[in-house]
Amino acid sequence: MVNAVTGENKTLVHLGLRCLIVDTIGVTINTSANGIMLSQNAKEKVRMKKLFIIGMLLLPSLVLANEKLEYELKVLGSEYGYASLYFDGSRAYGEIKANKKWSSVYNISNRIATVVNEGGYPTHTEFTYKFNKSQGHYKIDFENDKISVSKHTKGTTRKRFYKPKVDIHDMISWLAQVRIAVRENPDVPIVFKVFNGAKTYSVNCQPQKIEKLQTPIGEKTTKPYRITVTRSGDSTYKREMRVWFNTTSNFEPLRLVGRFKVGYAEAIITSLKSNDKEEE
Repeated sequence: MVNAVTGENKTLVHLGLRCLIVDTIGVTINTSANGIMLSQNAKEKVRMKKLFIIGMLLLPSLVLANEKLEYELKVLGSEYGYASLYFDGSRAYGEIKANKKWSSVYNISNRIATVVNEGGYPTHTEFTYKFNKSQGHYKIDFENDKISVSKHTKGTTRKRFYKPKVDIHDMISWLAQVRIAVRENPDVPIVFKVFNGAKTYSVNCQPQKIEKLQTPIGEKTTKPYRITVTRSGDSTYKREMRVWFNTTSNFEPLRLVGRFKVGYAEAIITSLKSNDKEEE
């Protein structure tokens, strides 16, 4: 269950046992929680696929303390909604919400919070989702030898455990790895695993040539990556997208385009605030 109290410059958001205070440029997360996990029926697995793609659209990374990024979302060329991201070192909070026009057709209202370790991999992730009439709350704990997940929906909590063979990212943390690569090894392909609470995905990022990109906050010199997502155990699943990263300053993700089940989708940055700059 999510409770929010808003003020002039900040929002207090409760995600289960997690409390986030979101101000104009950052987020502070106080956490005290241990996770568990769930079993899922077919409909729930379909919702988890959609949540993974939503995580792609959120475009967060955990590189910089006190950073806020805002994006406009479009689906099939129509204004769909917005995404807001807040970062404070190893902690992050994100929100994505459909506008009034789309809420009657493809309504999404999601919040996600994560904490990562020194290696950039998640230790605890929580998110609430609302997709049309479906809603629920997940808690995921990434431990040394297992992943524990619990899902609470309709008054019931279900639990399940996974044993990954390699270090694995969540829906937020993986973009931090790409963002660091833009800074340190921009022409080297990147491959890693992502866990969305129910399924494991393989993500392959292929660097492209540097491009100029027009954005609502001005022209930027960017490093695009062509990203291919496949799913373990399902040879028919394949999603492709392209993400543009800033090549200066904090190497922020600036734009994403891709084709998903709902159709062609785009996220474009509209505001960028951090300790050392502000662009709108």
